[in-house]
Amino acid sequence: MSTALVLTVTGWLISRQLGALAEAGFYRSVVDGELEVRALGREAWVRVSRLTGKYAGNDLGGVDPSLVAVTERLRLNTIATLDHNHLRAVRPRHVKAFKIVPWLVLFVGRACDDCVAPGIDISPVPRLPLT
Repeated sequence: MSTALVLTVTGWLISRQLGALAEAGFYRSVVDGELEVRALGREAWVRVSRLTGKYAGNDLGGVDPSLVAVTERLRLNTIATLDHNHLRAVRPRHVKAFKIVPWLVLFVGRACDDCVAPGIDISPVPRLPLT
């Protein structure tokens, strides 16, 4: 599961690295129900705003706080991300710290059942090098 903010950035990254067809496949995963998009309600947007301001010196932005807000609401403790440094600085409300796992675990077929992340099946697309 993920947020619309994350999907926007993820789609852009996929397009840049793998092309428009891969990006279309990513969006198809939403349509097909393979990827659940969690809406941000007013309370989540308040949290996004507060975290963005609180961590302004870390250049956190709004995308990562959207994951934090959803993760807190669902009381999960694991986030899969490319942006480890920013998220490691954030102190969640419900646990001492998040368990941060590499976003690439979602691309190499490892399960991450309790992750909030932009999960995507790109199995027809050649694997990216792990460099």
